[in-house]
Amino acid sequence: MLGVGTPDWTVGIDPAPAGARVAVVELGATLDVALLISSAGGGFQVFFSRTLGTAEWNGPALPDIAAIVRAVIDALRSAGITSPNDLHALYLSGLPAYIPAVQNEFRPLCANQRTKAAAPQQVSAPSSSVPTAPRTVRTRNWAIAAMAGAVVLVLIAIGAVVIRQQQDSTNPFQSIQVGSTYGYSRAACDSVTGLVYVTNDHDRTVSVVDPAKGTATATIKLADDPEGIAVDPDLHRLYVVGKGAEKGIEGTLIVIDTMTNAVVDTVTTGHSSWGVTVDSGTHSVYVTNLVGLDYNPGADGSSEPNTESSVVVIDPVTASITASIPVGYNAMNLAIDAASRTAYVTGDYHDSTNHSITGLVKVDLATNAVTGQIGLPAETHGVFDVAIDQGARTAYVTSTEQTFVIDLAAGALTGSISISGPGFLGVDPGKHAVYVTGFSGQLQAIKVIDTEKHAVTTTIRAGSKISLRGLVVDPRTHTVYGLDFDQVVVIPR
Repeated sequence: MLGVGTPDWTVGIDPAPAGARVAVVELGATLDVALLISSAGGGFQVFFSRTLGTAEWNGPALPDIAAIVRAVIDALRSAGITSPNDLHALYLSGLPAYIPAVQNEFRPLCANQRTKAAAPQQVSAPSSSVPTAPRTVRTRNWAIAAMAGAVVLVLIAIGAVVIRQQQDSTNPFQSIQVGSTYGYSRAACDSVTGLVYVTNDHDRTVSVVDPAKGTATATIKLADDPEGIAVDPDLHRLYVVGKGAEKGIEGTLIVIDTMTNAVVDTVTTGHSSWGVTVDSGTHSVYVTNLVGLDYNPGADGSSEPNTESSVVVIDPVTASITASIPVGYNAMNLAIDAASRTAYVTGDYHDSTNHSITGLVKVDLATNAVTGQIGLPAETHGVFDVAIDQGARTAYVTSTEQTFVIDLAAGALTGSISISGPGFLGVDPGKHAVYVTGFSGQLQAIKVIDTEKHAVTTTIRAGSKISLRGLVVDPRTHTVYGLDFDQVVVIPR
């Protein structure tokens, strides 16, 4: 769509303040929507892109201007654009027959109409099989006969629209610049040194942030796109999951010495690796794989039940796999309950009657075997993250619909909280708090759950231009670090 990810991906875009969001919409055989975010160093990053077929937006075969407008709004909502203040500008191009009518829908709140191409800016495409460096943007013919360039429009979204804004000044917290990321951001905090390690999937790096100095003090280069991240302070080891971004390349666990910030080992883990955690008692490392190394379907695609996803166990001394545990399907993240030495893995699992259970898969770490499941309501979809309050023996699980509360001692669901996502979780036992980010419609806020009341008691807002897509908590200082696409927001508690 729009040439994103190809060498000729070019758009003439006016300069915008750092953190500003710019939408680009192209009408044609498909309806293509891209959301760009301007970088602090100049240029733009592609944060979101979507292509809708004619069946989804009622395209050229059945012209329906209202359907086009609704589809654009819906697509941008899914990228976190929920208010007029969320968008800096919208650029429209495509079929000449559509332009006047769609333009009229936006025109009542039009901020400006551009008839001349802007000076070249820089745009980076989403991550692909090969990392793409920012490139100079050239103006291209938008096939709009009535206009000599892209038309700057104001988006009608939820009865309003926008928009040319000044530099965002609504963030009340300190921000620390790091590398850039397109999707979810992940981070780990060293509880001894206080350093925060942040993954940057666009740059294929990890930023080492020293909160005391208010800056990133080092950048660690990786050979793969990073996903999960965990730190073992005792062994001075940082573990980063390489998800296997390049075609034919397996997922890996990248082992980094935190004393030197050097990569010291790489372990092949799966066909599509995702989450990682460390057992603080044994220092063993556990990595989830959406598709495990041992998964081997037959010619007809059939396979043994519950064998697609896996958790691999890695010895930190030899940097080798000591066990591979089949854990069902769609395994993404995991957390360890230290008291019972049980890992809880988000995903799906077929029971003895071949009924699919969505929720948590229980893995006994002493035997490396699945011992049961904790199911969530049947209508639950997209189980994503899990975090455990060790003192309360309580797990929190995010899904696309709600955040669930699970009593680990009873092995049962005890409640749910209306926070949709999917989002990341962070636990601070000392504050009796769980912090949750949303990924759709709640990008600017972190919800705070009181673990004694099992209810949201506070909403932390980091500014209208901050897209919080991850977080990590330092339980020693009770500081929350919110992760934007190229910065860390420091939130004291």
